[in-house]
Amino acid sequence: MKLKVTAVLLALSVAMPAYAQTVPEGYPAEYVEIVKAGEAEGALSVYSNTDVNEVGDLIAAFNKLYPNIKVDYLDTATATMYSRFVSEVGSGTPSADVVWASNIDVVARLAYDGWALEYNSPEIPNIPGWANWQNKIFSTTAEPIVFAYNTRLVPAEDVPTSHAALTKLLNEKTDTYKGKVTAYDPELSLMGNMLIGQDLQIDAEGTKALVSAMGKADVKVYNSTGTMMEKLLSGEHTIAHNIFSSYLAQRQKSDPTIGIAIPTDYTIVTARGAMISNKAPHPNAGKLFVDFLLSKEGQSQLRARSMYPVRTDMQGDAESRLSGTESLAEGVLKPIQINDALVQPLDPDTRVKFLQDWQAWLA
Repeated sequence: MKLKVTAVLLALSVAMPAYAQTVPEGYPAEYVEIVKAGEAEGALSVYSNTDVNEVGDLIAAFNKLYPNIKVDYLDTATATMYSRFVSEVGSGTPSADVVWASNIDVVARLAYDGWALEYNSPEIPNIPGWANWQNKIFSTTAEPIVFAYNTRLVPAEDVPTSHAALTKLLNEKTDTYKGKVTAYDPELSLMGNMLIGQDLQIDAEGTKALVSAMGKADVKVYNSTGTMMEKLLSGEHTIAHNIFSSYLAQRQKSDPTIGIAIPTDYTIVTARGAMISNKAPHPNAGKLFVDFLLSKEGQSQLRARSMYPVRTDMQGDAESRLSGTESLAEGVLKPIQINDALVQPLDPDTRVKFLQDWQAWLA
């Protein structure tokens, strides 16, 4: 199986002479040693599947704090990022200092396989318990997974408000929505694979029924959020299943054609997970970057691109959450937990069996 991949290796900053920064407010005094060591290392390599255009301001803000650290940011597809990192560290080749990805299951797989550095970040008290796995993986955002629709083409009475409602709509109005529904292709998209896996954990029978209804409506599947969103905006498709709210909310700021429907039965909340490699060539620079991602400034930079903060002291701010989630009943929002059930679907045998089941449910 091959994935179409576009990789961009971008040096987002040029090292400049500067004095070591002071310790951030609230950090222990000895943190100055990490700052000095990170600036002495002078470089940072980040592997990510988050588009470089979405994080340019964040990298610039990091470099304003640490101008001596040259940042190389590799923006690539998830599967390529994973295989490249594993190949490099396995052969002793210098690789990423930090892996930061929206596929938190892939980051978890790397940590499970023993490639994560344990780090007691000073920011740990400011994030919820589910956002920290053994001081090795840190969830840096809290992004609901939602349904999207074309506001010009989907009448109000058809907007799905739950997974069961979407199943009912596609079963009762199959002809109307024939070929008009889009979703991730779990065979080509590891994100799609992860999200369907979460659906099955939460409601196995309901998920099978929904996939079957999507198959009945001749669902069209793709391997990227961007493709689904553009086809939704063009009207080629009118409803999208399991899509990142952050990208939708950012696009919605300039185009009201995008509609967001938050499932009221359950809403998966995923995160961009960050891990410092225990083979990092620049481990202190990696620590500085992870701390910056979790800091108020870093979280504010992410929030500006509708990647909602994970910090507990920012969640009360209306701009720090997806509009509409504040009215959901308690327990509806379900953050992805890092555990065996998250990484198991990446096992080759498990994945083959799931893809066979997926095709059967569609049929």
